[in-house]
Amino acid sequence: KTADQGITALNAEVARMRDTPVTQAEIDEARNELITGTLQGRETSDGRADELARSVILYKNAKASDELLAKLQSVTAADIQRVAQQIFDVNKSVTIKYLPEEDQKGAKEDTFADSPAIQTSKIEIAAADIPTYTLAAEADRVAPPEAGAPVEAKVPGSSEKTLANGLRVIVANKPGLPLVSASMRISTGSAYDPAGLAGLASMTADLVTRGTTTRSATQIASEIESLGADIGAGAGADATDVSISTRSDKINDAFAIMADVVLHPAFAAEELARAQRETLDGIELGMSSPRTVGSLVMTRALYGASPYGGVATKASISSLTKEQLAAFHSANWRPDAAILVIAGDISPDAGFALAESAFGGWVKPSLPLPPQAAAGAAIPPRALTIDMPKIGQAVV
Repeated sequence: KTADQGITALNAEVARMRDTPVTQAEIDEARNELITGTLQGRETSDGRADELARSVILYKNAKASDELLAKLQSVTAADIQRVAQQIFDVNKSVTIKYLPEEDQKGAKEDTFADSPAIQTSKIEIAAADIPTYTLAAEADRVAPPEAGAPVEAKVPGSSEKTLANGLRVIVANKPGLPLVSASMRISTGSAYDPAGLAGLASMTADLVTRGTTTRSATQIASEIESLGADIGAGAGADATDVSISTRSDKINDAFAIMADVVLHPAFAAEELARAQRETLDGIELGMSSPRTVGSLVMTRALYGASPYGGVATKASISSLTKEQLAAFHSANWRPDAAILVIAGDISPDAGFALAESAFGGWVKPSLPLPPQAAAGAAIPPRALTIDMPKIGQAVV
């Protein structure tokens, strides 16, 4: 596609967004995402300070953020349509084309300058309200106070229970904001990849959120977005993690989706092919990065052919099949090798009940747990040099 074709397609999409009324479901989804995002920002002191400062500076009102959230509850499709008609005007848009240098052919480049019509908002403070200080002489300055006692971290207390199937559940109640996060940590990672199948654990984790036996990848994404929630999965060397974050009033729906992706992944052939292409593109791109190449070589140099020395390659990724992913999941994703941590605005009893409802039916396999991966023998010190011509940089 050419740049002009891309611009034409983009303008058509903008026109569609401007002229097509949104549905109530779309409004509810956007509203949930905005409210959840705002609440998540308030989880840290930095986030609260930033929100308060923005309210004061932009609206001259410390309560502006809360008031905007209240107004958000009453936004209608007509409101959105009215604003869309105002702002989605292609005649008021600016398009910048970035073309390859070889296509410029000596043409003069455009220059850019700020429009004189652009004016920053003035902050008017009376001169009398601006204090002026004169730096005191060194001898007259007040000495800094002595350091106080160290501040101890206040870690929320937690309650623990093990379900009948062996799943260990830990609930940490943290009231204050109506948010709940949960992490399912399974003690199997890339160190358990079979020989020649490096990348199997990571691909398995990637595929669980891309479709189950009852939900397609699109349905999972749509349902999670409609809740204003987040879901993700990934594998490290020693463990695999599936996590969700959501508002406390949406936790039952979010947990139902989490349980579905953990227990019933479909490993659809078309999703596997898509994930393989994405991973292969990443490998290809990484081969031009000294840092990435160095990290891959360091892994092999440190651990050799041991389980921790596995490095995903084009060959290993391309060879993966849905049957291999399903077999790896069946053998290694098991309740007696997993820990579920639930934290946020939820009581221990409610957390345990939620875990039992979502994962109590997860059947523990009759086979014993796989043996723990071994790190391998120590490698003697050595220096390795990798020549990457025309890269223009080096990493040590």
